[in-house]
Amino acid sequence: MLKIAKFIGVIGSIGSLLLVTVLLFFNPYDSGFKMDVLLNFFAMSILPGIVALMSSLRAKPKFLFISFIWSLPIGFYLTGTPGIFKWILAGSALYLVSGILMVISKKKTDKKQSLFN
Repeated sequence: MLKIAKFIGVIGSIGSLLLVTVLLFFNPYDSGFKMDVLLNFFAMSILPGIVALMSSLRAKPKFLFISFIWSLPIGFYLTGTPGIFKWILAGSALYLVSGILMVISKKKTDKKQSLFN
């Protein structure tokens, strides 16, 4: 189950990062590039996506939960926008699902190890 949790976390973080990249650099609803928008999205979406990717690969559910909470404000904001960008919140939700599956997997592993000791 740990492999599935890692996979879900990686898919969620890569999906979110790709959608944010499209939103920032190839946005069909905006005419130009703005540095302040880039800084806001970097702080509220790109950094949590990178943290979630690294924690998914290293099976650190605590940091997945932090990334989920950290990316919620921008995710909720983008659900009200047109187009595919509302799916950034789905990527954040996958951080939560991955973290929960990792916790469950670790508890099962700990329980099995205690039975053999």
